[in-house]
Amino acid sequence: MIDTFLKLIEWLIKSQQVHQENKEKVFDRYVQPMYDEAEKIYGDYLKLLTDIKRKLKADVDIAAIIEQLEIGRLEYKPARDKLRAALRQLDTEDLPTFERGIVGVLCGGASRLGNARALGFRPYSSASRHTLLDILCRLRDKDTERAKESGLRAVDQQLHYLDKAWQDVVDGYVERQKEVLP
Repeated sequence: MIDTFLKLIEWLIKSQQVHQENKEKVFDRYVQPMYDEAEKIYGDYLKLLTDIKRKLKADVDIAAIIEQLEIGRLEYKPARDKLRAALRQLDTEDLPTFERGIVGVLCGGASRLGNARALGFRPYSSASRHTLLDILCRLRDKDTERAKESGLRAVDQQLHYLDKAWQDVVDGYVERQKEVLP
């Protein structure tokens, strides 16, 4: 009887160890790489949008700003595509904070396919597609003054949404980190 009880305790301890190892593997193979990619994308968008905002305020030629956006939206496209593919595997109805934040960062994506709607939900914005493409469309308005004003509003809105999304990524990352700490 005591032998059976000791084996049960041994099995429970081993089961807990395996469970902890599995959580660590998920963190190392899924959470950390996604965080690293999202951090690069966020930094790139922040730099690009801040520069575009500065140029819009400085009355730089709209054609030059459009060209910068068109080139800039391509730089991290492979990283965005990779994250987007991973997120499509999840149930988008009730994403955890970490994944919801990454979707928000991806909403600054290269096209309408980069927005949250393409992933099944819209956690940060309801009025726009929330992409660099929106800014490009606004800047292409025939009325240059209206284009600059509209583009500046869109950049400010995008920066706001990106900051909210990034905070969710960071908060979710910390939550996931706590799960693997012994």
